[in-house]
Amino acid sequence: MAGRESRTGKIHETPCCCRSAADGGVRTHIGGRTPGPNCPSPKERIEWNKPQAPFHVIGNIYYVGMAGVSAFLIVTPKGDILTDGGLPESAPAIEKNIQALGFKLGDVKILLNSHAHFDHSGGLAKLKADTGAKFYASAG
Repeated sequence: MAGRESRTGKIHETPCCCRSAADGGVRTHIGGRTPGPNCPSPKERIEWNKPQAPFHVIGNIYYVGMAGVSAFLIVTPKGDILTDGGLPESAPAIEKNIQALGFKLGDVKILLNSHAHFDHSGGLAKLKADTGAKFYASAG
């Protein structure tokens, strides 16, 4: 069930994702496994997570992600949809970007995870807690 909402409504972190110990330069791995070759270094994570000003893309679509990790807000009359949640440390900046565009976190009704890579799903647990949105992920 990694990266998906469980019956209890909690989001499980993807077991293959990596994180640095408080970005102190030590690479650790969730689940006690050794980081794989696709696990970014702390320096790469900092690069990916650099701030990016939010902007209007087209129609009802807005970019609210980071410089190296994307997240889009789709605004609808029935509630907003947020695609992906970036890295775990991206969630606060994504929330600020949504608010900087004049939208409310409480209007986000759906969190949509494109795939279970940690750089797309890492911030979803915090975003779900802060928005109360329903979480959807692909089955594969």
